[in-house]
Amino acid sequence: MSAESNHWSSYWESGSITSLPQDFQDNYDGEIGAFWESQFESLNSNSIILDLCTGNGAIALLAQSFSLKFQKEFNVIGVDAATINTAAIVKNKPHLSELLNRVNFISNCRVEDIDLTSESVDLITSQYGIEYCDWKLVAERVFDLLKPNGEFAFISHAQSTDIRKTMCEEQRQYMFLNELKIFTLVNSYYNHKKSFGLTLKKLKSAETKLQLAQKSISSQLYASVLQFLQYILQLDKARMTTEKRQIVSFCEQHVFAYKRLEDILNVSEKIASVPNWYQVFESAGLSLIASGDVLQGGLHKAGVYYQFKKKDDR
Repeated sequence: MSAESNHWSSYWESGSITSLPQDFQDNYDGEIGAFWESQFESLNSNSIILDLCTGNGAIALLAQSFSLKFQKEFNVIGVDAATINTAAIVKNKPHLSELLNRVNFISNCRVEDIDLTSESVDLITSQYGIEYCDWKLVAERVFDLLKPNGEFAFISHAQSTDIRKTMCEEQRQYMFLNELKIFTLVNSYYNHKKSFGLTLKKLKSAETKLQLAQKSISSQLYASVLQFLQYILQLDKARMTTEKRQIVSFCEQHVFAYKRLEDILNVSEKIASVPNWYQVFESAGLSLIASGDVLQGGLHKAGVYYQFKKKDDR
């Protein structure tokens, strides 16, 4: 993901902590939370933890929560290529303010561009992020940043997970919405490329088709867009103007959501085409010490974890 891609910045502006807000009310817990706690347990006090592709800091916050609970005084740094919006998090979850203030966040920074001293980090972490990067460049940077005997642990998407199955279905639904050109029609109207009457006529036709599709699969996504269409179709031209900000924002959110969905599915396909992709970290000099499936609720595969160690060859 490039630093210029703002569809992820837009998502983090919502104040969500995780990339799976429908499954985790606050932050990752259960098996995923336990995995990360197991990484923090062996660290000494004052250890430096670097969370890569941190998003809104889910793993960084778990590290600081563990640090406070066991008086470890960890120094936690969170880095992401997107813009990290801590103000949005505090607005939605004010109880996290103290933890957020304890994390040093670095926005708009690619992993390979991190400006930290070589061999300065005790533990490097990442969840649902490393796989989007240039694997070779990241592996080289991780090796350089880790102290001798330092560890690197991450959870990645996998080609076959329950999350991916859900997203594939959602992708099909977004493709149908794209065929209806709902968001394109709205944007064209506001860009003065379509008349008010013609826009509403085409949106009415799209509404009819979407209602038929909704009857067949009962989609939450379709229901949301239908509600949006029904709202627009009862507006006159003057109110279409006064309501422009909210209407355009709704369209933009869905366009960005589809782009994020494509990112996730594309990286899953990339992993499937190179199933041993994680070996790039071994090629860079790290030793794989453990790997396995990550389950959610004891049943659903949420990804794959990998743990590496940098041997002390001094």
